[in-house]
Amino acid sequence: MRRVRLSLILVFVAVAFLLTWYTLMWIGLAEERGGYSSTDFRVFYTAGRLAQSGHLSDIYNLNLQYNFQVNYFGVTINPSDLLTFNHPPLLIPIQALLFSEAFAASYWRWVIFLILLLVCSSILVGRLLLLRGWEKPATALAVMGWALSYPVFLSVFKGQDTALLLLGAMVWMYGLLTDQDWLAGLGLALTTVRPQIALAMAIPFLFKRRKIWWWFCAGAILLVVYSVAMLGWRGVEEFMQVMLVSARGDGYGISPATMFNFIGVVTRIFPDANANIVSISVWIFFILVILLLSFTWWKSKKIGTWQIILMVTLCVFAAPHLHYHDLSLLLLAMVGMMVDGVERGILPLKAARLIPLSLSVLLVLADVTALRFWGPYLLMLLLLTWPWWSTRLRISSKKKLMDKVQSP
Repeated sequence: MRRVRLSLILVFVAVAFLLTWYTLMWIGLAEERGGYSSTDFRVFYTAGRLAQSGHLSDIYNLNLQYNFQVNYFGVTINPSDLLTFNHPPLLIPIQALLFSEAFAASYWRWVIFLILLLVCSSILVGRLLLLRGWEKPATALAVMGWALSYPVFLSVFKGQDTALLLLGAMVWMYGLLTDQDWLAGLGLALTTVRPQIALAMAIPFLFKRRKIWWWFCAGAILLVVYSVAMLGWRGVEEFMQVMLVSARGDGYGISPATMFNFIGVVTRIFPDANANIVSISVWIFFILVILLLSFTWWKSKKIGTWQIILMVTLCVFAAPHLHYHDLSLLLLAMVGMMVDGVERGILPLKAARLIPLSLSVLLVLADVTALRFWGPYLLMLLLLTWPWWSTRLRISSKKKLMDKVQSP
């Protein structure tokens, strides 16, 4: 009884801490100079308002984006520091519908929409855990930890569209583990909101579970047709130009030194390195990761939780463009680790259900200390080495059990 009460107290303290922290961040955002316009939402608002004004095919025109932000926000921006809208136009119609002249009201309508997408992801997480035999109370606690994840909160706080990426990835994982290849492929198509990540996650399915690849292609083609119909060829051309700017990894507010991936490590270790050399090395590493995953898929007898953990973690680390909010994808690897640990008898269900909540608290604490960059990288290292750890722990537990049985 004491253990149960202590567990409940710790859960209550963790939830209260996270909710208080997040509330204070939103209050601070509203009160600081510039307010909501200091967030990434500014670029989504720019694209949505340009679409409203009849410039749908020109939403990727950097001159129009620059002029809108200078005129609307009344600030002077160096063109090279412009925060550009460099996302696929999947949500442009919704942005045009939700945004108005009132910037703060538009921000909150957008936040509510993102939360609805996250609710859909959370439902899928809960459904998956229940299908894997988890009890309802443990599932509810794990889903709550998922929903309160710090990277997820930051994505909503900044007005990023990471919620759509997370939903697509969760649909992919759900379809993959329930042997619904069509669902996995279509979910993977939704992740094209981050084209580089989507490509890295899709290519290995050419070597195993190929139906997922073909469903991904079908979904991606539909989204391309939808985008071309909306933007026209000129808009598509300007989108590709913006993507090339992003691929170079420098300028226009991209700031690779603040990223939590391979290019972030390289840039922080070698701050004076030639930008072109760094960019080339990052893309070589990205291609090598795709080749490694493809080889792993080819050699694997089945694609399960271990492969999901490996793919998601490596794709996050190797992605040429990735900021803190995109670390939300690691939640899928975390769920894979929890499911694998419980099913292999390594993690007690009572411990596994607390992992998302505990890691959220640790990531918040790391983010406000010198461990800001170390925290996410240590989490990636834990996830990447989980198959090794789980095998070692299982062998150790079996040995202890055999020793206990054999002892007089």
